[in-house]
Formats: sequence, C-alpha cells, structure tokens
Amino acid sequence: MTDNSVAVNNGSAVVTGTTTSFSGAQGDLFLLNGLGVLIQSVDSSSQITLQQPWPGANMTGQTNFAVRNDGPHWQSSVALNTQIAALLQKVQGGLPLAVNSAGTLAGRALYDAQPMGWTFLQVDVVPFVLFAKLSDTAGNWSAGNPIAGQPAVSTTQAIAAAALAQAWATQTGSEVVTGQGYGAKYYANAAAASQTSAASSATNSANSATASAASATSALGSWNNLQNTYYGGLTADPTLNPTGGAVRNGDMYTNTTSNVLRIRIGGLWGNIAVTTGDVLYSAAQSLTGPQQLQARSNILAAASGANTDITSLTGLTTALSVTQGGTGAATAAGARTALGLGGAAVLNVGTTTATVVAGDDSRITGALQKSGGTMTGALAINPVANQPQYVGNGWGHAGGTLGGAGYVSSNLYNDGVSGLWKIGATHGSLGYGLIQINSAGAFVSFGTGAVTANSTVTPTAYKLWSAADFNYTPQAALGYTPLNRSGDTIGGAVLMNSSGRLWYYGDLGAANSQSVISSATLTGVNSVGIASWAGAVGGWSAFQARVDRGDDYFMSFLWGASAFVGSISTNGTSTLYNTTSDARRKDNIRPLANEVDVGAVVDAIQPRVFEWNDLPDRPTDVGFVAQELVAVTPKVVSRGDDAPNKRPGDEGFLQWGVDASKLVPYLVAELQSLRKRVAELEAKNG
Repeated sequence: MTDNSVAVNNGSAVVTGTTTSFSGAQGDLFLLNGLGVLIQSVDSSSQITLQQPWPGANMTGQTNFAVRNDGPHWQSSVALNTQIAALLQKVQGGLPLAVNSAGTLAGRALYDAQPMGWTFLQVDVVPFVLFAKLSDTAGNWSAGNPIAGQPAVSTTQAIAAAALAQAWATQTGSEVVTGQGYGAKYYANAAAASQTSAASSATNSANSATASAASATSALGSWNNLQNTYYGGLTADPTLNPTGGAVRNGDMYTNTTSNVLRIRIGGLWGNIAVTTGDVLYSAAQSLTGPQQLQARSNILAAASGANTDITSLTGLTTALSVTQGGTGAATAAGARTALGLGGAAVLNVGTTTATVVAGDDSRITGALQKSGGTMTGALAINPVANQPQYVGNGWGHAGGTLGGAGYVSSNLYNDGVSGLWKIGATHGSLGYGLIQINSAGAFVSFGTGAVTANSTVTPTAYKLWSAADFNYTPQAALGYTPLNRSGDTIGGAVLMNSSGRLWYYGDLGAANSQSVISSATLTGVNSVGIASWAGAVGGWSAFQARVDRGDDYFMSFLWGASAFVGSISTNGTSTLYNTTSDARRKDNIRPLANEVDVGAVVDAIQPRVFEWNDLPDRPTDVGFVAQELVAVTPKVVSRGDDAPNKRPGDEGFLQWGVDASKLVPYLVAELQSLRKRVAELEAKNG
C-alpha cells in the first residue's frame, strides 16, 4: 500500500493509515475525496475511529486526505496552556538546565524583551532547538542549538530532574557546560525565573478558564447547529434530525445507499444536482470549481423527479411532453397534433355549417339512433311508383322494376302502386314464398303465383280468412280469422269461435264430426274442458285411444297433482276399468261382515226399472236411483244438487251418479254368508 495513505470501507467507522502520523482529537474532521466525517477518537498514529460509518465508497491507498484540528478540543486555551506546560516540564526533565519558555519559532518573539540568559526551546521540530538571550537587548538571541537526550516521560520526573540540575549548579558554582556550551549556572537561574513565570502563567490560565468555558458553550451550540444542518451518512431519508428535532428545509445528509448528497427542499428530500441536466456526482467523484459553483446554485432548485411545489416555470426552451402534463409542442397547431385533436378542435359550437353540433341543434332534433331507439308518433311514407317504401334486411333493387333482378330474399316492401305490402323470398323474382296483404287488410296469401312488375298476383293455397269466408267453415283461425291447412276443402282445420271454443275439423269425415277444447257451455255439457262427439255417420269415434303395451293406459285419473286413483287399460283382448286397490295403500284390513250387516244392506238396495225423460223416445233402462241408494251406502254415490225441479242445462244443475261396482263387496259378502249357511244345512240334513 502507498506510504502516507489511508483505507476505509463503506459502512465502517475505522480509518487505517500506512506510515501515517495521525494527530487530532474528538470533534476534528476527517476529509477524503470531498466527503467529511467527524472524528470520534485518534487511536494511534495509524488508526482513527469516526463518529459515523463512512458513507462513501470503499477506499484503499488514498493520499488525498486531511485531518482538520478545528474541534472543540483545540478551541480551549486552558487545554492549550496545560499542554504547553506539560511539554515544557517534560523537556526540562530531560535537560541538565532550566528552560524559561517553549513554543514555536514564531512564538519566540513574545520573549524578545526578556533579560540576558532567558532561554527558549523550539518544540515544533525534532530534535528540539534551544535559544538563549545573549544580552538585555530585545531580540538578541543566540543561534539555535539542537538538544540531544530523551525527554522526561512524566511531569513529576521533569520537576525532579530540574530541581536536581539547579542544586548541582549551585553546589559547584562553576559553569558546567553541556555539550552545547551553556553553563548549568545560567540555566539554574533561568529555572528560578521560569518558576515565577509559571506561577504567573497559572494565574493567566485560571483567568482564561472562564472565557474558555464560554467558548466551549458557544462551540457546542455551533456544533449542534451543524448537526441539525448536516446529518452525516444515512441509508434513507430521515424524518427527524440527529438531536431528535424536526427536519428543516435546507438540511442535508449523505445517502449511503445511492452515494449522493440529498437536501430538504419544500418539505421533500431531493438529490443535489451539479448541472442543469440533474447529473449526480457520487461520493467517489471530485468536483471542479465551476461544478462546485453550479452545485451551489442548484441546491435551492427544484429536485429531480416528481415535484408538487412548483408554482411557475420561466425560461423554458423546450415544451413539456404530454406525459409530463404539457402540450408536447410550442405552437397551437403542434399541440393539437401532439394531443391527437382533429379538425373539430378549431371549430366553434353553433347551429350552422362549419360549427360543432350542440345538444339543442335543430339539425339533429328528433333524429333516430342508427341502432336502437324508440320512435313516437306516426311514420308517413309518400309512395313513389315502382319504388320501395320500406326495405328490410338485405334489400336490393335494380332497374326500378319489382320483378327485375336485384331483389333479395326476406324483404318487406310496399310497391307504392297497388297498396300491397309484400315479402319477397327469392333473388331476382318475387314469385315464391310470397305473402301479400291488401290495402284493406282483408287478404293474406301464401303462394307460388307469379308476381308482375305492376304488382298483380295469382294467389294459391294457404288462405287466411276473407270477407267471403267469414264463417265457421273448415278453416283455422285466431279470433275470427280461420286457417285452412289445405285450401277450401274440409280437413285439418282449427277454429276459435266467438264463445271462446277452440274447434278442430280434421280426419273426422263429416262436416259435423267435431272435437272441441272449451271452457264455455256446450249442449248437454256443463263446464267441460274437452268435449268431442260424432254424428250423422255411423262407425266413427268421438275419441280414439291407442296403446301398444300392456303397461300403458288409455286414460289415467289423478287426485290432485300426483295421487293416482284409477285408469283405463287393456290386456290386448279386453278393456279394464281400474279403481285403485293396492294393498300398499291400505291399513287395518278386516272382514266386511264383521263391521256391517251385509244382509241388511242387500235387503235395503232397491233395483229399479225406469225411463230416461231427457232422451229421445224415452228409452227404458234398469239400475239404481242415486237419491235412494245414498241412504243405504253413501260411498257408492256421487252427490249432485238437491233442487228437484232443475233439469240438465239449467244453471247450477249438478247430476247425481252411482258407481255400481262399489256394491260388489256387499254382494260377495252376502253370497259367502249364504253359501256358508247352505253348507251347514246340507251337512245337518245329511
């Protein structure tokens, strides 16, 4: 490593020297490559401990360093006088003579008026040099004589050696001359005079102690102010100063992470820039004189990066970009281009040509949107001969003729001549899949008839109601508009009449062979959901049901949404009328004869012969009368109303009914009882 050089690492507080002679005290300033850190202690001639870790880069073999002895230690006169007195005593202890005063060669002038024999020891060189007054004439000093020997190592040793030298000189009374040619007698006398001077110096030192204390207090205040202005090396922006107070604008510190000097401006920390381009210099770089001036001028300038405290900008020669919040150009036209503004940016708002449309502009009042929106009021279209008045999706037209090439499928139009609204279904011709509604709204035709240029049409099948067919002929309709599936012939027609009945004519073979789905009253039927009948021609069915499996039903009956109570089914050879009798749905099963006197029930049943008074020819029939049977076994009777004079078709008429199959259990029980008694009689009579 280079002689008289230093080394220090970033983050370390120890500075090591090579062939150095460090001299200093706590509070002195260590300087290296433009950075300064206060000294905590001078440990030896080759090691210094700093108060804070080194904020700069790692340094090795650096010779451009300095130790400035301007700390509080050097500002105290008491300490300085004490050091001089101790040095003087040590020097005297190492010499066989007394030395009156000591100091630097420049300081010797203070003793020019002293009497002959006054001695002065120059101690700012090695070896020390001794001077003596040759006469009482001011400034009449002898030539300097280097002093050989080892100084005393303590004040006590120096005082003892001085006393011994003076006693020896008095005893001998002769000029005992050292190797430098001066007698012990003179130095002994000088030592006595020096003792008086030392007493006077002690008094002066005491008087200066007060001033020194005041100076120390002032120095401490100055040091605190320095600490509150420059914080030393830190890794991040501080929120408090080193003494715990609030940070202030103008305070600075060295960021040891980025190796830059930062300053507090406008409540924010920012880097100190050396050039107007915000070029940053690290701690390892040296600054030239102009750069230092530039740095000082930029300290109070806006920090680089985002700033929130800029209130005005002057002297700009380049426009701010759009991303920086500027216009990107120095001219209005250039700014519009940079901002992406079109020609409308230079137009005024108005209602005339070359103005920007406003919300109340009459030019757009009432305009519909291109897509969506709602139109209110009537839409009037003035017809033009052979021109479309309304065009749907995919409209095309060529040569002004409706039958010419250019028509595209699925287009709705009015030809403006015949008053017909038409839908074309082919390209180049409207002759297929055509629907036409005349101006009276009374005719619609689907057909394959040809359509000519003057909009005439030959209708074919699929006719929806016309005035001539306004009746319940075999057509189908909604309301009064029948629909005929195959023209005017009977079959495949559905009709809803004015009473709300939905009629179907189809595959029944006769004009009065009908099926109806209705909630209105039909002849002989009250509030029927579905009714059907056949008449006039024999061999036809009002209802026909077909199943191809034995586990399917012709009809099933439910109570409520899911309770299965009966069905009509077939086994392939006969029809079964099924009433629910599943043991899994029955509890507490027991013999009927144990609960009821079945013989009495059978005896009470009145089989009857009667005539039906509401049928033609009043046919005779056999059976039961429900009103009589309900008193015997009510479970086999379906109750109706109790008005004796009401007839079928009368309002409120509810018919009574009997399910004779429900009498079978009574008949079987009585038959079993009879067989038992017969068997007993036969056994008795042998």
